[in-house]
Amino acid sequence: MNVLTHVYILNKIWLKQTFRGPSSWLIYLLFVCISFIFQWDEKYNSLRAFGSLLEYDDPRSTVLKVLFHRTFINFWIIFLFFFWIPKIQFKLANSFSISQTLWLKLNRTSHLSLALSRVVFLLWVAGSFALLSVFWSFLFSTYHQLTVSSFQPSILGFLGFLLLSGSLTLTFTSFHRLSRDMSLVLATTSSFFPILLGFFKEHTKKIWTYFPHNQPVLNFEEISPSIVRSYESSIWVAFVLLGIYLVKNSILELIYSKVR
Repeated sequence: MNVLTHVYILNKIWLKQTFRGPSSWLIYLLFVCISFIFQWDEKYNSLRAFGSLLEYDDPRSTVLKVLFHRTFINFWIIFLFFFWIPKIQFKLANSFSISQTLWLKLNRTSHLSLALSRVVFLLWVAGSFALLSVFWSFLFSTYHQLTVSSFQPSILGFLGFLLLSGSLTLTFTSFHRLSRDMSLVLATTSSFFPILLGFFKEHTKKIWTYFPHNQPVLNFEEISPSIVRSYESSIWVAFVLLGIYLVKNSILELIYSKVR
């Protein structure tokens, strides 16, 4: 079998295992429904939910943007703990275990095929949930007659988080042969690392404006152009790490092919 066939088969197996239960889709649908529970009452100039009024002093557009943003951030946090770490990060880290790699080697899977399969799996999952988030924002903005571009920073940060945390797991785990337990610890650490980087942002303003991080910003008003640039930088850093990972495995494949 060629490289693309191996990539297709491995991703088909991993995706089937990952989305075997409805947990990921239920989390997504739950928060989408929550965002539409709140309605704007023109008469009282307030949000209404379950017959109760929630009064705000801000204009309608600002209140609705804050509503979507905070709902999305809560989805981000729940998604991290209940899906991203146990379903994706653990699977990526566990794919480096001796039992997994031995089984793949017995099926004549090359280093490059395995590396490409992991990268494609990460990009597919991250891209799918990013597109679902864009679709959610489009529905919300259309229903409430808002501009969809207002929600782009939050979704950009979410996508950057998925890509950066996943690429860190692949890069760090590939350079160290760790036990399964240590790989899971590394995967968990990688998941929180892009968020923790946000705490260093304030100290790097004069040094590096594009310091990458993906810390969720709870207050919509605090999303500045500097934070958006950091979200964008995290995506570029993730692609650089994935490129390094693929180049490393391409070199290994070339070396092993010479030895054979």
